[in-house]
Amino acid sequence: MKKKENYVKKFFQLIKKLRKTEKGRGILFFGFYFVFFLVLIILFRTMPSKPVSQINSNNNSQLYTYDKIFEGNYNFTYRINIDNNNFVYVGKKNNNIELFTFNDVNYYYDGVNYYTVDSNNIWTITDNPYMYTDFLNFSRLGEVLFDATYISKTEFGNGTAKFNYLISSNSICKVIDGIDLDIDEIPNSVVFTGSGDNFHLNTIELDFSSYGKFKGISSEIFKITLEYSNFGEIEEIVSPIE
Repeated sequence: MKKKENYVKKFFQLIKKLRKTEKGRGILFFGFYFVFFLVLIILFRTMPSKPVSQINSNNNSQLYTYDKIFEGNYNFTYRINIDNNNFVYVGKKNNNIELFTFNDVNYYYDGVNYYTVDSNNIWTITDNPYMYTDFLNFSRLGEVLFDATYISKTEFGNGTAKFNYLISSNSICKVIDGIDLDIDEIPNSVVFTGSGDNFHLNTIELDFSSYGKFKGISSEIFKITLEYSNFGEIEEIVSPIE
């Protein structure tokens, strides 16, 4: 016991000594974050993974619901942040039909083809303008997040709640790229926000910066935010094509 106490005493003496110099404070700073991320990675690797669609709360009821998104009737805003370069899609969806704006250009999707309009108000077929569609399509995103690990839930006084998950780049690559990685990394994070009695999802925040750096998509930041609103209120989208 005395030998153990001596080790503890020497440890605190070392910290006290390091704090006296600028170099020592730098060592302590980076040492703290090294230990922090090491613990985070160990925790992430040892926690049992659960499919997003099968996560249950303590009372065996599902944490949140997403049937309103699957019904496909809503307004949407998709934000993609790549190293602080922002790409925003704003529009509405009714079943498979969409009308939206991207880069100040109007687009129409009839369920098969994408169309864009020129200055003469003439619509012509164009390429799919959506970037990283695997992360924007909710059904496909569900496949990507199947192995996400539930971390925590935070409820707020306004009736909303956030559900926090972690997912490895390896899990993402298995679905998107069909490859199996074996790398140590800081996990990617996912935050679902729900509201109402059953916490219907209305926002999904993907911080895939670790995956983005590995894939060469970004040097630091790769984030996607999906926002949904006005569920069930979108009337029939009439084709603008004459």
